[in-house]
Amino acid sequence: MYRNLIEDGIKIILIMEENNLFNEEGRDDSANSELINLWFGVFDQGNRDQKIDAVKELVKLSKDNPRKVTKGLCEALKKDPKCNVRYEVVCALGAIRYKSPEVVEVFLGAINDDNSHIAFAAIKGLGEVRADGPKEIGALTEKLNHKSDWIKCAAAWTLVKLGQETPKVVEILLEAIRHENSHIAAGATRALGRIKKENVTPKVTEALNELLNHPSDEVKKAAAQANNGRELGMRGANNNQDVIKMLAKISELEGANNRRTMPLTNVINQDGRPTIRMSGS
Repeated sequence: MYRNLIEDGIKIILIMEENNLFNEEGRDDSANSELINLWFGVFDQGNRDQKIDAVKELVKLSKDNPRKVTKGLCEALKKDPKCNVRYEVVCALGAIRYKSPEVVEVFLGAINDDNSHIAFAAIKGLGEVRADGPKEIGALTEKLNHKSDWIKCAAAWTLVKLGQETPKVVEILLEAIRHENSHIAAGATRALGRIKKENVTPKVTEALNELLNHPSDEVKKAAAQANNGRELGMRGANNNQDVIKMLAKISELEGANNRRTMPLTNVINQDGRPTIRMSGS
């Protein structure tokens, strides 16, 4: 009976939300705040599926009130550390991208979770909220020695995102692009593509250019995106034929009219050497 009441309550909330009864024009955000409270009520009392639905709706509502939503999600985890939807909650906190001490604390705790999916989401979340303090950087650096390739690569990716492009990080990424799992290899490839120009070594350039011929389409596309629109992508090209082959590969993967390939449409300058002309330049 109690479960039916929750299900009926969810239906009522969705109907009211669909008909804009919570956020009519001219009203303040108190109505949306009320809606947030109702979804947290579902989260507290509902079953797993209902909690997941509540988390999804709360992420949508966070656009107007990220502080209230993230605070509520953090408190929910604090009350129930073994919450059966903690993975969804950690992912939601990353998706909302609202940085607060409570959110960062959740991420720092979750990166040590026995569930690798939760740990992965927490590492990614630290990057999403740009948590670049000494404590966070230290925790991520420790994960570079993790036994899981997924976790190790995620930590390296996040450190690059936070501007921590240490030789150790680059070394791990260069190893990861050779990984048999194409998802790990593609993620590492995208991370290498984010490295600042001044930190790019010939080894990185050569590796990214070689990946344009990788057997996995996912990795090839990641390599094309990493090279695209950056001088980095042309450093390994010795002549016009190399450039043409590179452009052909990118066009094949991305589509000739794709906006991301536009910066590469005029890479041959008048003296015949490969160069990059950025869009708008």
